[in-house]
Amino acid sequence: MVAQIIRTTIIPFIFGVSILVIPAKSAAENKQTFSVITTTSTPGTTTTTLSPAARKELERKQYIEAYISKGLTDPIMQCIRAHESSGNYQIRGDGHLVGGSYGAWQFRPATWDMTVVEGVTVVHGAGYARPDLLGKREAADPATQDFMALTLRDWPGTGGYGHWTTYWRYCK
Repeated sequence: MVAQIIRTTIIPFIFGVSILVIPAKSAAENKQTFSVITTTSTPGTTTTTLSPAARKELERKQYIEAYISKGLTDPIMQCIRAHESSGNYQIRGDGHLVGGSYGAWQFRPATWDMTVVEGVTVVHGAGYARPDLLGKREAADPATQDFMALTLRDWPGTGGYGHWTTYWRYCK
């Protein structure tokens, strides 16, 4: 799972130990760091040890996947996405608005920027914030768009489903 998401380098199997080096960016420092997974094999047993950074990154990704998976079973969210974009994650809408709306959930620029940092921090904690996506709705993959939409829905005191006009028209 981690290897699919982050480019990896495998150091060859030597003396029964192989090491997987995973480049990762520290959100706070925006610097390249490395997480290490060590696998030790003996006949009949394999032991894998994750570095604390690798373990934290894996737990973060698993949390996001579970949150998205559970959230997208919500029939109201399914209705909203269907009416906003027919599930098209690259669609542009509201051309008459400055900046327009974008993606499956038709985020407007200001709403997107507030959600990727402040909303995510309030709902999930600072470790999940994505300041790298400020002003970059188009750079977000479908899973990230879904995560941000569900975060916006769950952000206390901000309106829940009411952020989307299609909720009031078709999904209520």
